[in-house]
Amino acid sequence: MKYIIPGFIVFDKSSNKIKLKNTVTGLEVQLNNEYISELKRILSNGTESIQSELQSFLHQNDILFNKDEFKLFSDEFYKKNNEILNIILYTSQNCNFRCVYCYEEFEDNQLTSLDYDFIYNFIENKLLNEKISNLNISWFGGEPLLNIDEILNFTKKCSKLTQKYKNINIRSNMTTNGYLLNIENFNNLLNAGVKSFQITLDGTNHDKYRKLINGENTYNTIINNIIAITEQTKHDNYLIMIRRNIGKLDNTFQWYENLSNIIKNKSQIVFNIRPISQLSSKNIDIPIFTKDEKEALIINHIDYLIKLGFNTVEKDEKFCYANYKNSFAFTPNGLIQKCTVAQKDSKNTVGTYNSTKNIFDFNESKNENWYRIIKFESCFHCAKFAYCPHHSCPLHAIGTNFCNEFTKEESRNIL
Repeated sequence: MKYIIPGFIVFDKSSNKIKLKNTVTGLEVQLNNEYISELKRILSNGTESIQSELQSFLHQNDILFNKDEFKLFSDEFYKKNNEILNIILYTSQNCNFRCVYCYEEFEDNQLTSLDYDFIYNFIENKLLNEKISNLNISWFGGEPLLNIDEILNFTKKCSKLTQKYKNINIRSNMTTNGYLLNIENFNNLLNAGVKSFQITLDGTNHDKYRKLINGENTYNTIINNIIAITEQTKHDNYLIMIRRNIGKLDNTFQWYENLSNIIKNKSQIVFNIRPISQLSSKNIDIPIFTKDEKEALIINHIDYLIKLGFNTVEKDEKFCYANYKNSFAFTPNGLIQKCTVAQKDSKNTVGTYNSTKNIFDFNESKNENWYRIIKFESCFHCAKFAYCPHHSCPLHAIGTNFCNEFTKEESRNIL
């Protein structure tokens, strides 16, 4: 079986030595220039066996692989992902907002007490039978705070699992519109163990895009909640991530200035600047920009926020929870899914449950389609392989014979 240098190995010949870096492990090796001719031949043609001193050196340092070794290497390196158990709970699929770009259909149902018992047993079964080091509980919807009592009860119950499973870390977070996140609800959630909150603010367009179900504005209430939290909370063990959706016309920054003046304690605030997406089937007039316009504008927003003293998520710091083996979203209508966006896509459902009748059906082969590290022959040659298992969208690859993330490593041209 032929040995080749995979696409995720990058090169630098800017000094008097050749540097080769495995972007998966982060490890780097150096070669003297005398090896450049042989290195070029290996890059061009590979090698049928390990014979020379250079081939042996590259093989020992995870630079030169055959395809069987490549699979073992990737499985071994990313197996830590399997120790993370992500449980996403749609407490309710209803919402008190009617955002113009939302993809939700607002079904009037919610998780029952029997559902919570089933999900708790599902979690404990995972802890008993698999090596799990981290349990992440994410509250989603709809709007999760419509069912705050159930959230408090279940989070407190799960926090006690650390008494039985000593080596597990438990974290809880929430995606909320923030309208009901007053200081009382916040403190109750914080005391129960919910430490991180994502809230969307759409700047000067917020009240245009994100209204209550009765058509009333929402911006002032959310801002007042955030101010109260940052001013009245004495602890620093929480995080509020403000997701700002921007469109091509959002090229002024006065809104950030105004926000900076009223939010004095910025230490627990992190901004995530994202391009606005038209996910709704409704025909809404939202100015969408090109990729180049998007990249430039996001950078401008981040730079301005940093100047004002706000923390930000880097523009390329994306993450997809559905890429993980043990990441599951439980819906009130009995579905176990991977992705919170593709709710109506049949590929997204990997299991079903009926807590009333105690029925559970799970399809591991469908689940594996989401977390399988090597999906295509091209993975062996792709420069983005190190990036892919955490950040790319696995749904794009399921049922196809190509990957829309594939790219060759251009830096090899310097050789």
